[in-house]
Amino acid sequence: MDNVQLGQEEWREEQREILAFIQNELGWSYEGYSMASLERQIARVARDLCDGDSLALLRWLQFEPKKRSRLLRDALTVNVTDLFRDPEFYLDLKQQCFGYLSEFPRLKIWIAGCSTGEEAFSLAIMLHEAGLLKRAEILATDLDFACLRQARSGVLSGPFARQEAERYRKSGGQASLLEYFSLSYGLSKLRQELLDHIHFAQHGLRGSAPGEQFHMVLCRNVMIYFGPSLKAKVLQGFYKSLIPRGYLCLGNKESIEFPEGVELRQLSRHRIYQIQR
Repeated sequence: MDNVQLGQEEWREEQREILAFIQNELGWSYEGYSMASLERQIARVARDLCDGDSLALLRWLQFEPKKRSRLLRDALTVNVTDLFRDPEFYLDLKQQCFGYLSEFPRLKIWIAGCSTGEEAFSLAIMLHEAGLLKRAEILATDLDFACLRQARSGVLSGPFARQEAERYRKSGGQASLLEYFSLSYGLSKLRQELLDHIHFAQHGLRGSAPGEQFHMVLCRNVMIYFGPSLKAKVLQGFYKSLIPRGYLCLGNKESIEFPEGVELRQLSRHRIYQIQR
């Protein structure tokens, strides 16, 4: 075995030790995740924190909890979000789904993998403009406690910029986006009357759904790190948690094959589906 091969084998062994520590010592299971994706994420965090030295990263995991939290957040969760990200999706959502949803006196909506809350904020604004928010309960879940703490505050994780207003307009927004936020000390906070309709909770998609009889489930670009078996399990869970003719919204970046028994009709090229039962 030459030096290059030896170095690669040592690197893989260190990766295996890191994953074993995550599972055995911290109780985080990565079963069903794409191993290639996990290894790339861990390598990226090692580059950011310790110049690519995965052995040093393992030591930090063992002895420095703050760096441990950073690794778990970056390697096992996906925290990329913005207000009205992919505005064409929101426009299709409004046009394809809100008419049917308006027939119900109460609405239950689940956003899985909500990150710091911007997707939930965006949906609450859209429902408000359609006259549906007063009857809606939005459950927004994520695995990451730090993200949930940020989301519950209602404060945007980044500065309010022109791009947000432009995406809101392209999503079919009917007012000024600034009307839905209070500005103080450089921070933008969602108005409390909108935030009151969102409940943020910790939940991992490997477990059972956090409820049933949802009218809509959104899980956009969360499953890109999942292996086929975990994807199938999660999709079956979404399907069972929805009411007949309920809506499932997935991300354009995910490779999805629906398991047997999951019958859906695609309504939009932006991966909006309706249950066929």
